[in-house]
Amino acid sequence: MHCLKLLRKILKTAHKRGEIDSNPAKNVPNPRVDKGPDSIKSWDDDEVKAFMAAAAASTSPNAEMWRNTAGVAISTGIRRGELLGLKWPNIDLIKGKLTVARARIKPGTETKSPKTKTSARTISLGPDGVRFLTGLRDGQDADRALWGAAWTDTGFVVVLPDGTPPSPDSVTRRFRRDCEQFGIRYVTWHGLRHTYATLALMSTVPLHVVSLNLGHDNPGITLVFYAQVLLRSTTESAVTADKYIFGGR
Repeated sequence: MHCLKLLRKILKTAHKRGEIDSNPAKNVPNPRVDKGPDSIKSWDDDEVKAFMAAAAASTSPNAEMWRNTAGVAISTGIRRGELLGLKWPNIDLIKGKLTVARARIKPGTETKSPKTKTSARTISLGPDGVRFLTGLRDGQDADRALWGAAWTDTGFVVVLPDGTPPSPDSVTRRFRRDCEQFGIRYVTWHGLRHTYATLALMSTVPLHVVSLNLGHDNPGITLVFYAQVLLRSTTESAVTADKYIFGGR
């Protein structure tokens, strides 16, 4: 992609100088990187449990906040920018709903529209998702009481003890350090999104539901990434179907 941009610029300059009649690379689309199933890194359920247990026992600064933040990512599959752009009006803990309305991809408080039209979505939360978000809210309440007038109310769901939101890159760095400290395989922060999708599909959550929660344009996109997961579950599905159809339940 970088080579194409450079070539485009060179040919554009040549065209301006009259050395060529037109820029042949002007309308050439940027190449897309094929991220097939082999490129997907995710945790299995044992690794999720190991991380959560180690994070709960950790004495590192703000360990509980970071544990809850990772928990929200794993339980919903939302992107890092979407999670960091969440504000409390986007959360309904009573109904168990989370609405992706904005994304924050740079340091500071500026947000932007989500990646695509389908990225703006409402996700139903399970009990653990509600628990992680409740933990973040309770942590903020405690920090607000401790900091008093010095606490900054930005409205974001994920904030540091003083109320200011962490930079997106610092979230990834902290996650990497935690994985190294806990002795757990590092799968990148985006790997937590893959972890949600993989484990949700393996637990027989319907493909279209997983696709909606991920914010994909259609289930076909989800299928491209996670077809191998669905193939692995066909044997179990056949057994389940037989039990339901023929009895033995």
